[in-house]
Amino acid sequence: RLRVELVDHGRANPDRLKALGAAGVVQVGNSLQAIFGTRSENLKSDMEEYLRAGGAELAALAQTPAVDAPPARAGAPDPEVLRTAASISLALGGGGNIRLAEGCAQTRVRVQVVDPALVNGAALSASGVTGVMRLDGNVLHLIVGPNARDIASALNSAPPVVTLT
Repeated sequence: RLRVELVDHGRANPDRLKALGAAGVVQVGNSLQAIFGTRSENLKSDMEEYLRAGGAELAALAQTPAVDAPPARAGAPDPEVLRTAASISLALGGGGNIRLAEGCAQTRVRVQVVDPALVNGAALSASGVTGVMRLDGNVLHLIVGPNARDIASALNSAPPVVTLT
């Protein structure tokens, strides 16, 4: 279970939590418990990292309605996801440096790179990545938010970057 103490219960949305995969949502006193099973620990880690990186301010901005946003075509990739993925790809050293990308834990992209020395941490941050964990085997976990699976898919199809010297 993912347990969260709330300041304002009126802002909680149990139906949205269920849509994100919670098997159930229970209000207990000043807290809300969402049952995510084995994913709960990963979600907790993602939320803590998000909040440490200034997520509260970003969440407030995200609730501001978009103005003049063009309607998305069914089946068409979200242009913002494609821009984010392109920016992340460059920060990872280009498409040729990405062996594999996969969405995991709802908000993370697990990436295996060919050469970790080509990864630019500052550029990843500028691309909207709120946290990076480096693991053995040239593997990185990137905290990117709820579009992780779409971003991973776009990273897998990113063309290699060719540099002329």
